[in-house]
Amino acid sequence: MNTRRSIHVLALGALLIASGACSKQSLTSPVLSSDALSPRTRAGISSVHAALASGAWQGLDALAAAPGPAQSVAAVRAILEASASGAGAAGASSLSASLVRDVTAGLTSRSSLPNAAIIPPDQRGTTWVFDASQQRYVVDPARTGAPENGVRYILYAVNPLDHTVLPDVEIGYADLTDEGDSTANAGSLRLRAVSHDVVFVDYQVGLVGSADAAAVGVHGTFFDGTRHLTFELQAQGGHTPAAESQEVHARLAVPEDAFELTSAARATADLEHGTQHVEQAIDIDGHAFAIVADHAGDAVRATVAVNGAPFAQVNVSGSVTVILGADGQLLPAAQREALGQLFGLFDQVSAALSRLLEPVGVLFGLVPRA
Repeated sequence: MNTRRSIHVLALGALLIASGACSKQSLTSPVLSSDALSPRTRAGISSVHAALASGAWQGLDALAAAPGPAQSVAAVRAILEASASGAGAAGASSLSASLVRDVTAGLTSRSSLPNAAIIPPDQRGTTWVFDASQQRYVVDPARTGAPENGVRYILYAVNPLDHTVLPDVEIGYADLTDEGDSTANAGSLRLRAVSHDVVFVDYQVGLVGSADAAAVGVHGTFFDGTRHLTFELQAQGGHTPAAESQEVHARLAVPEDAFELTSAARATADLEHGTQHVEQAIDIDGHAFAIVADHAGDAVRATVAVNGAPFAQVNVSGSVTVILGADGQLLPAAQREALGQLFGLFDQVSAALSRLLEPVGVLFGLVPRA
């Protein structure tokens, strides 16, 4: 399901708005309140991304520096580097529902999930340390303190130049615990990372899946040394030979900034006719924004609403993009600029949700094999 293309077409419209491609003004166009995209709102979004790009994450880089108990441990490095770059590239900011499909498809295919604990009993209570000679994590039988329902990885400082592990400089630990039960095709893991007696990552994921549908729940807290980012995500997806659907609901908050937003995204595709329907909504600081788009071939028709009232229309046909107000007239310059900021808000929220979902696969990859 190519929901990403729909979002990118709308992003093109935002660029046209910001560049002033439409010059005719209309006094009857609805007004987008400046409070809706206030400095406070932008500061809150910046805090969310700052938490995800925090240097506190670099301690986890030790888990990605070498082959560990599972081959996919190396995926942690990619997540850390993506977060550290702070990049908001379009490829990372498409509708998170497409990521849900990929994650759930991979996890539900694991033979270890059905009717069994995810972390093998004979591995529980073990502590893993980095062995410089082998360049990998190994069990240290002399270490104590690991959780009874999971395993502990010792965290180390990382050379900022070449990202290699400094095995003589321990900075904390990460406990991976099995929070699930024996429910078929389901699993739940929690990663709690501590450095200098401060919990900087507390991330829990639950998964229920089948051959044609899956649901993922994620919640937790990140701490970058200054602010906490708390989050809750519920994502589900399903497919048949004729159709696909994905849905994501989320809440993000930065308590220190008194900032909170909720978002919802839903995408459906008619595979037989090649059409897509995408709905996205964000509630933030007392304002509600919504984008609804229908995509068929090279044509996209989208509507934008603010606080329940129609605000703008975006129509794309091939390489031609037309952006109008709710009254069918071209938007004034100030409204074009505000609409560009609104598209940017959706882009940034989608990027944050994608980053928050990315560790799901990594947690399952960190599970030691029996």
